[in-house]
Amino acid sequence: MTCMTCDPKLDERELAATAPAGLTIERIAVRADRLSLLVRIAPDCARYTTPAIARRLASARPTLPHHTCINDEGSTFGCVMAHTSVPHALEHAIIDEQVRLTAEEACSATDADGPHPSDAVPFVGTTVWLDEAVGLARVEVSFHDDLLALRALRTATALLRDCLSGPSNNDPER
Repeated sequence: MTCMTCDPKLDERELAATAPAGLTIERIAVRADRLSLLVRIAPDCARYTTPAIARRLASARPTLPHHTCINDEGSTFGCVMAHTSVPHALEHAIIDEQVRLTAEEACSATDADGPHPSDAVPFVGTTVWLDEAVGLARVEVSFHDDLLALRALRTATALLRDCLSGPSNNDPER
């Protein structure tokens, strides 16, 4: 099932407005346990992060480098954060925001609410290039609450927009 309007506050135009320049989320499929995103990077945009982008991401979200991540260089996202694909950075930003939002909800919940999603299995994700030459990737992230995951997607795309555009064009490592 493809769903762009499950959250009335999240429609196609708003998502496009929050997506980083050159990063388009072409499709969102809401599955029973995960979001499946078709992500396209424009031909004139970098497909990989840089050390400067990694610093901005870590500054905005200090927990990102500590995410568990299966990669060829170590056991955390921090091992590849400065040279990973932009869709992979999006994956981790969505998960990070879901963790933040879930913790926020847990703080406002009472014991009478019963078990909370934060007591369940951790969030996981995968990113794969479908066609790197044309900038097409699939990003999948698990969720406990589909509307919360869509909110996390919106916030994560805004975060990437800010980090990819950087503080200025004078950044030597941009």
